[in-house]
Amino acid sequence: MLLAGEDQSDAMQKFVQERASVITATLFKVFQSDSCGSFHHACHVICHLLENHTDQVLGVIGANLESLNTYLNPMLSCVQHSPVAETLVKLVSCPTMTPKVRWSLYTSLSARKFLLLLAERATGTDPAATEAERTPAHCSACAEVFSELTDRLAVDPHGGELLLQPIGHCPELLDGLLASVCGTRQADGTIRHRPYRQRLDAAQALQRLVAKATHDELPAASPMGDMNSFAAMGMAPEMVKNQLMCVAEQIHMRLGASFHDLAVVVAGLWLGSIL
Repeated sequence: MLLAGEDQSDAMQKFVQERASVITATLFKVFQSDSCGSFHHACHVICHLLENHTDQVLGVIGANLESLNTYLNPMLSCVQHSPVAETLVKLVSCPTMTPKVRWSLYTSLSARKFLLLLAERATGTDPAATEAERTPAHCSACAEVFSELTDRLAVDPHGGELLLQPIGHCPELLDGLLASVCGTRQADGTIRHRPYRQRLDAAQALQRLVAKATHDELPAASPMGDMNSFAAMGMAPEMVKNQLMCVAEQIHMRLGASFHDLAVVVAGLWLGSIL
């Protein structure tokens, strides 16, 4: 592929450098509902641009809240496709952007309450979601992206704390995950349970959240955001402050209040998975 090849000519490198912003904006049209493009090819090029022209790519996406919605909303609608999910995580948690670009992106993501949006999609409670965005595959993918982003933001000292705030200060986030796991009580006293896959996804998201929120320090991410790269290189990772500790008290208090219900339901989910 010309735009993401390893052996680009000097002329091609100059062309991409000068037009990276325009190319980025054009590539994101693949996520529009009327597009016939390839997610795999588009995401490959986006990741290549992100690695080599980070600020130009993220400067387009996160310039303000309007641009964030313009580019990420259609992308999120396609998150059940694995290349899209992987690329979305890289875009939101890229550690190599400059402070100015990071501030614009993180301010827009914070205003969007992006983690809350992912949690609502995972639990099927986003009032603005379409029917296609309520399918089991879409909900499950959003739950995984929520957990993956939480893991990465927990070791981001440059803004992770800002983007993690909805976990502790938007009650509907944890309440929505808990309701997916435990069910919701109806007016007649019965409990309405969500589909098994959705309950299991919510339980796993909560488990990962609680496990992560118990350590003051965590292994740092590598320069490209992969927390397993240090092990592959035979190096011991640097330990950094756990940004999730800013909302750890709220997490443990809310889940502690529902401990009995959670224990009963999680035991049932575990039994269901082995029978």
